[in-house]
Parts: sequence; structure tokens; C-alpha cells
Amino acid sequence: MSYDLTIVRQQALELASSDRQALIHTLIASLEAPELNTVDEAWFDLAETRLHEIKNGRETIPSDRFFADIRRDRGWQE
Repeated sequence: MSYDLTIVRQQALELASSDRQALIHTLIASLEAPELNTVDEAWFDLAETRLHEIKNGRETIPSDRFFADIRRDRGWQE
């Protein structure tokens, strides 16, 4: 679908201030956010979940212990 930029610009300027602000945010986000494939989306969702858990006081495992556990579970030598 093709739009005339002059018309779109004029219509945008006729919006209420709060609507223009929301439109600006949407347009900027569309330029900054890369398209995610399903694997990226799954990792992003997991990261958001973990961040929420951490912010709400869920205890975490220190990275050195985490990686040591992984090596031990896989039978890898250090």
C-alpha cells in the first residue's frame, strides 16, 4: 500500500499531542528494533522473565558456580 508522505504528515500533525507522542515512539522503535526470529523471540522472552524474577528477589546462582556445574554435569575437565 502506498501513502503520500505529505498527507500522512498533515494527518499526524492534526493528532492530539499525546497521540503524536505515541506515534513518534512507535516510529522510532520501529527503526531501532531489529526483526526477531522465533529463536530470538524465545531468548528475549526468557531474558525478560529472568529480569522480572531477579527484580522481585529471586535468588540467582553466581556465574562461576553455574559454569562449574555445567562442566561437571557434562563431564568436562577444567
